Amino acid sequence: MKTTTETPAELARPINPVPRHPCPLYGFSDPILGLMGERNDNHCPLMQAPCGMEMAGIEPNISRCPAVMAATPYSMSYWTSHKRLGEIHESAMCPSEFFPPETPTWGGVPFSEFREYVMRPDTPRPESKSK
Repeated sequence: MKTTTETPAELARPINPVPRHPCPLYGFSDPILGLMGERNDNHCPLMQAPCGMEMAGIEPNISRCPAVMAATPYSMSYWTSHKRLGEIHESAMCPSEFFPPETPTWGGVPFSEFREYVMRPDTPRPESKSK
């Protein structure tokens, strides 16, 4: 039986493509036992709250995320954010588009590989809600 962790080439082709914002954290749960499950909402596990960018009417994008950019070594949020980012980077993501069919259990996709996938320009994107 094939798994999604055999080769990165397999990860480049999701089984059922799903529109994704260019943010690997958008809509995922906080890491629990090394896994981050899909929530089907706008949750940000870094902030442990809804995505601040989306709440402000801005399309979510981790490259422009104020929560990531504002965390400096002199702020409390830096230490909290970086501890949480460390947990996230060591986690496996469980995005629906990579879930192998007819597989009762699945260990997910490494965060780094899912991040690479969602940041690619050819990844399908959701329709813009911003005006």
